[in-house]
Amino acid sequence: MVTSQGYLLGWAVYLVGAVGLMVCWWRISLGIPQFQWRFFSRVVVGVLLLTPYYGGPEQAEWAPALVITLLEGVFYGPEAMLRAGVPILVTLLCAVLVSVLAQLGWHRYQERLQQREREVVQEDERQALLRESAEQSAGTP
Repeated sequence: MVTSQGYLLGWAVYLVGAVGLMVCWWRISLGIPQFQWRFFSRVVVGVLLLTPYYGGPEQAEWAPALVITLLEGVFYGPEAMLRAGVPILVTLLCAVLVSVLAQLGWHRYQERLQQREREVVQEDERQALLRESAEQSAGTP
């Protein structure tokens, strides 16, 4: 049995390593030309590395679901991988759905912002034309 201090230390070390891997993947994925695929790959890596799952029916501790899935696949066969594999897939589905909705919202926000900027520019141009015509009419007898 692991002490609570050892358990927390293990998670801290794992999370530091996971963040390091995600930073490396962030840099590697900069080479993916399409933003949507680059973003999707980053979500997948984040979900795979950060999804926790309980270690077993008699254990209260949690562990990375990917590690549980791989170890159960190696020691107990492919059928055992489903125990922690299904939560990974569900989490992945939810994360992809949330990220797609966030991208759509961000895209709409950017479109509205650009539309407002175009309207401001058009209004400034209209005001400049009005001032110019007022100056010309004031200067002409």
